[in-house]
Amino acid sequence: MVYNDKNRPMLQIKSDCIFCSIASGKTDQPIRSETDNVAIFDDRSPKARYHFQCVPKTHIRDPKKLTHKDIPLGKLCVGLFFTNNFYFFHF
Repeated sequence: MVYNDKNRPMLQIKSDCIFCSIASGKTDQPIRSETDNVAIFDDRSPKARYHFQCVPKTHIRDPKKLTHKDIPLGKLCVGLFFTNNFYFFHF
């Protein structure tokens, strides 16, 4: 098991993947929030004032191969946005 700089487990990383590098704390990109399974950070090229990335700490080579077993991971990302007040409404 690999651990990031906050001593949280990284489930499976790929060394040449920028998202794995960020989620594992190997870059200077600040992590806004994280669990044992996902990390949230600011988008490098934001398209909106509040644009975040929520990435799993397991490398996903091809999103087309995700299955129903991966639904809890998606729900975890959505839940983190709401529990950490990452949602903003601007009218």
